Amino acid sequence: MNLFSKANAQPYALPPAQSAPAAAPSPANAPQDPLAQLADIYMPEPIEGFPWAIGWWGVLGISLILLSLIALFLWRRHRSNQFKRDALAELQTIVEQYSVNTDQQEASANCYQRLNQLLRRVVIHKDASAISLTGQAWANYLSQQGSLDAEQAQRLVQAAYQAQPEDPTPLFMPIERWLKKYRGATRA
Repeated sequence: MNLFSKANAQPYALPPAQSAPAAAPSPANAPQDPLAQLADIYMPEPIEGFPWAIGWWGVLGISLILLSLIALFLWRRHRSNQFKRDALAELQTIVEQYSVNTDQQEASANCYQRLNQLLRRVVIHKDASAISLTGQAWANYLSQQGSLDAEQAQRLVQAAYQAQPEDPTPLFMPIERWLKKYRGATRA
């Protein structure tokens, strides 16, 4: 018997042998707990974590590219500032050697020369045109580029050639600040 044929237009019904008479539930055979009639909850199968949808692959790809660019930027910045770290370490060596030297006059002259050489090497590293600067032009350049004021820069340039140079200790902190701030030549 075909249940879906046009000849049989009646809705689907159980064969007569299986149909049961509809009986009203009697209080004696009715269940006491209506929750007992409920069926268990059907839980779907867990969703697989892999393979991901195309959108997640895109997010992963963009994240990897961004992380690579950030790492490249930080690596280049670290490498380009190596000269500053080296210069600050050399400044520390100059300060330590000055503090242990007993002949203050010789130590002061030597310290001024080494400080001047250190600053010149740092400047030439970033601005090769500064190699020809001497005297007042060099002092002006130093005062324009960083934490040294004009008087300190002039003192640094001239003290190396004086017979009895002053104590270079007040210049140590400004030179350290100058080295930390220096970024290269300012273009005017």
